[in-house]
Amino acid sequence: MDARFVRQTLEKTIVRSIASTATKIQIAELANIVTQQNNAALDEDINLSFNLDNEFHRKMYQFADKLAIWDWQLAFSTDLNRYRLLRYMIINCHLRC
Repeated sequence: MDARFVRQTLEKTIVRSIASTATKIQIAELANIVTQQNNAALDEDINLSFNLDNEFHRKMYQFADKLAIWDWQLAFSTDLNRYRLLRYMIINCHLRC
């Protein structure tokens, strides 16, 4: 999947960019999203967990001042997002079954 390659490649740069510049408030925002995502997973709320995962990644692009790139890569990530959502559903099923 080209979209997955693009996202993984971009996010390595995004993470490097914010690793040394993120404020305590920004780190707390990301940590809060992770906590919410963990709670959604415990509640077996796949859609919320998936949406929070996207929000986590969007925030990283925002903190790197690259939201336009986030929007750009979303435009061709439909298949990737479909795959990711199906993966969430399969993992959830395996954990419950």
